[in-house]
Amino acid sequence: MSEEEVPTRVLRRSLEEALEVHTASTVLFEALGAAGSRVPQTRDDVLELVRGPLREILARRLDPARAEDIVAQVVDRIRPDPSTVEMPLDDLAAETRREDSTSSFTTAHEVVSVMVVAASLGFAQRINVAFGTGRVAPWVVSTERELEDALEGQAPPIVIVDASDIPAIPQRVLMRRLAALPSTTACVVWGRELPYGRVLAEATEASGRAWITLEKKEGIAPLLDLVRSRRKNR
Repeated sequence: MSEEEVPTRVLRRSLEEALEVHTASTVLFEALGAAGSRVPQTRDDVLELVRGPLREILARRLDPARAEDIVAQVVDRIRPDPSTVEMPLDDLAAETRREDSTSSFTTAHEVVSVMVVAASLGFAQRINVAFGTGRVAPWVVSTERELEDALEGQAPPIVIVDASDIPAIPQRVLMRRLAALPSTTACVVWGRELPYGRVLAEATEASGRAWITLEKKEGIAPLLDLVRSRRKNR
C-alpha cells in the first residue's frame, strides 16, 4: 500500500476536501479521542471510527444531511481495494515523515517537532493523525531519564504535557526542566481542569516563564494555531 492509501491518511485527506482544514483536524482529533486511547490501525478500524464517533461529531457541527454526505464520501474512499495490501499506521510512522501536500495548512513546509510528556503514545498518535505527519513530528517522553535525554540537544519548538495521562516524572523535576527551556519553546498543559492539570497550572504561575494552559473542552484548535505559528516562523 502506498503512503497515500493508508486508511488514516485517506480519512484525513477526505475530510480536508470536504471541510476547512482547521475544522477537519479538529473533528478528527475529537473523534479519535472519543474512540478511546488506541488509534485505528487497520481499514476496518478506521471505518468503525467514521461510522461511529466521527459521524456523531459531524452531526453536531453540521447539518445532519451534510454530515451523512461526508461520511458516505469518506467510507467510499476508505473501502478495501483488492489490489492493495494493508500497512499498519505504526509501520508508516516508522517509514517516513515526508511532506504532506494535501492542502494549504500554511505556506511553510517545515515539520514542527512536538515533545509530548505523557505516560503513553495516545495523545501523540492522535495529533499525528489529525494534523498530518508532514506538519508535525510528535514524540513521547514518559520517564525522568527520557526527559533528560530529550532536552540534551536543541530545545523543541513545542512541549505539551498531557494531564490526562500522567508520566512517571516527579512534578518538581518536570517543572524545573521545562521552566529552563528558552522562551522560543512553547510549553503547554493540556487538560488544565483535571486534577494533575490543576497541580501543573498552579506550578506554572511560579515557574518564571510563560505557559499555555488549555482545558480539554477548548478542543485542538489552539494547538493547531500554535503549530501553524511555529511553521510560519521557521
